[in-house]
Amino acid sequence: MKVLLLCGYRTSDEQETPLGLERDSDGITLIDQRIQQLQEMGLEVICIVAGNIAEAQLRQCSRIANVELVYDDEQHPSLLTNIRFGLEAVDDDGCFVLPVELPSPPAEYWARLKEEWRKVRFDSDYSFLQGVDTTTGAPCHLGFPLIVTRAGNKQIVSTPEIRQMLDARLKYLCLNFSPQAGLAPSAKPI
Repeated sequence: MKVLLLCGYRTSDEQETPLGLERDSDGITLIDQRIQQLQEMGLEVICIVAGNIAEAQLRQCSRIANVELVYDDEQHPSLLTNIRFGLEAVDDDGCFVLPVELPSPPAEYWARLKEEWRKVRFDSDYSFLQGVDTTTGAPCHLGFPLIVTRAGNKQIVSTPEIRQMLDARLKYLCLNFSPQAGLAPSAKPI
């Protein structure tokens, strides 16, 4: 299954490292780390870049050359515009979505989310499927990864006036996932 790796929805000011270009102790960029993690789980990565940081991301991330690349050309890119442009590369199907700065949960979480998607794949009018912690009711892993359904794909691509993920026309199916300690490492502040 394909995953939209959102790398272009936030521009940075001059004092901030551009999105996804933070480096670990080995000098590997966050974008390269995420691409490697996702590919190791068998996911096909589509990397979405945008704005004034796209050139730096392309120059500094070696693994980005090994994935499909989509450019979000909105003047003010957002999570939703990154998703909208990325959906053009998934042929009216569903896909995973993960912002680059959020840690990836383990393969078991992705597999569970995909299995739930298979159950509602063709006859659902939900736009997104999202895991929710049954003890708190809050979205697991800061709300991501989530799945854009086929209905969501069609709705987002064909309705450009939808400008944000919290638009009332986008329906979320919250899937009750039991809490599992250690599913993802701590997220770095956004």
